Amino acid sequence: MISTLMGRTSVRPLFLAALLPLFIAGCSLPKVTEHTHDHGHDHDHGHEHGEEEESSVTLWTDQLEGHVEFGHLDAGTPQEFTLHITRLDSGLPVDAGDAVLQWKKESDGSTLDVRVPAVRPGNYKTTVTFPAPGHWDLTVKLSLADGEVQLIFPDLDIHDHGHTDGPDAVHDHAHDQEEGHDHDHDHGEDHDHDHDHGDDSDHVHADGTVYASSEDVPGNAIFFSKEQQWVLPLVTAQAFRGGLVERYRIPATVQETPHSRAALTAPLSGRLLPPEGGSFPGIGEEVEEGQVLAGVLPTLQGGEALARESNIHSLQGQRTELAVQAAQARGDAERARALVQQHASALDRAERLQVAKAGSQREVEEQRSALASAQALLREAEQTEAQVRKALAALPTLESREEEGVAAWIRSPITGRITRLAAGPGTQVDGGQMLIEVVNADEVLIEGQVPEVLAPALLRPLHACYELPAFPGELFEMEAPEGEREPWLQPQVKEESRTVPLIFYTRNQEERLRIGMTLTLLADGKKEEDALQIPHSALVDENGIPTVYVMLTGEHFQKRPIRTGISDGVMTEVLDGLQEGDRVVVRGAYAVRLAGLAGGGVGSAHVH
Repeated sequence: MISTLMGRTSVRPLFLAALLPLFIAGCSLPKVTEHTHDHGHDHDHGHEHGEEEESSVTLWTDQLEGHVEFGHLDAGTPQEFTLHITRLDSGLPVDAGDAVLQWKKESDGSTLDVRVPAVRPGNYKTTVTFPAPGHWDLTVKLSLADGEVQLIFPDLDIHDHGHTDGPDAVHDHAHDQEEGHDHDHDHGEDHDHDHDHGDDSDHVHADGTVYASSEDVPGNAIFFSKEQQWVLPLVTAQAFRGGLVERYRIPATVQETPHSRAALTAPLSGRLLPPEGGSFPGIGEEVEEGQVLAGVLPTLQGGEALARESNIHSLQGQRTELAVQAAQARGDAERARALVQQHASALDRAERLQVAKAGSQREVEEQRSALASAQALLREAEQTEAQVRKALAALPTLESREEEGVAAWIRSPITGRITRLAAGPGTQVDGGQMLIEVVNADEVLIEGQVPEVLAPALLRPLHACYELPAFPGELFEMEAPEGEREPWLQPQVKEESRTVPLIFYTRNQEERLRIGMTLTLLADGKKEEDALQIPHSALVDENGIPTVYVMLTGEHFQKRPIRTGISDGVMTEVLDGLQEGDRVVVRGAYAVRLAGLAGGGVGSAHVH
């Protein structure tokens, strides 16, 4: 399968020389979508062949950058071409072996084909003699790992070596032969290609390919050779328009949920036993909810019957007390739910009245605050209810074993891992002594501390992702457990820190998060639907001024101060200084900066 990637250029010294002052005066590379060709008319090129300067053409596709260098192109004499092919995603040269270069004359279809071995990866060099002047297309064919690719540089202008330079010099472009010429050019006297050479845009074509010529480069450009770029490597990206949400960086910690930890204590004094028919659990061992972990054989004091009776009464009393607490907690939770529903309905009514101009924003805010308070009460009641249920489930049961008599058997109230053991089998323990700790971190709570001034700016519904110190720049989405509450901001401000807790519940199936871990929340704020944006990594701080380095051609760059807007931590909005399609350096910008400080001398010599 062949993908064809095209650009268009035409080296017109006089035409570009006339535009050069505009390039120097402005900040951006002019954008030309088509070239105006005055076929059949005299061309005053205003250059001397004795003062040849190397020219270049750069072509960008969605995957590759092609940069070809050449001198003044004359028919009948050997012409040297140097080609650099770079992968845009990595900034490294392609490793494609030989390249097939084909020149094709527009007017009559005649061709020149050359297979060129790589001087080094991504670097090709060859010499070609053109038999006739005119416009020749250059097609570069490469065999990459993901298929064959074609890069097409149309309209290379090959001059008549026998012409004289001067005010009346005429180039024979061989465009009087219109057969086979398929570039949509109007060969009349006053054709118009509907473009503005001063509109500050690159050459952009319908297939998405972008190209630029070294003839377009302003005088203040920074030269930085391909060989130096490949060493870094240097990576670029285009400015584009799209939706962008501002994200605030908020410090946060990972905490356990109210029902994620269980501390199992000895219900009475006695000797610690292993589970019947099993072994005593170890640290790190996974256990299931309801699994027997250990038992306690009561210490006999004042007679065996009396001791057993006392233990039974003690456990029954604990069970009765916890049952009463559970009923009370359920009642509190039900009342809190009713209150939440009441305030939610009141808030909905206040918002509808405001929309209908029959209510005020103050009423809406009051109801919103009341709803938040009710939700906080509900969360507290639910947490209490969960804790009581957990304690009730953890209450040991008295069972009889023939060889050991009546023992209190301790079951895990949750599924999780054993994180602590305070005693081993056969140990004498006291009633109330902590024995085993079980933790379930499959679900965790992330609590961020939002500065109070930022709390009103967070979008509703609340959304955030997180970044871990171990993976800088990589963002992870949170996945709320089924049936768990949506993220929420606490209704009160912490006095000591002047922050508002932002709470998220999230799954932790990959065990990426550890209880007590610190991380960074990126919480969503202001949203722009059509923001001009670039990668945040492109920004260079120049004495407090955000600055980028724009790639004009494959080896020419321009320092550009910009004005920024919102940012999500990965992409940043550009309010002024760039246009859509401008290509900025996202990796290696400081090296280009140093080249500029050195007068463009870094990498100024090619190693072809």
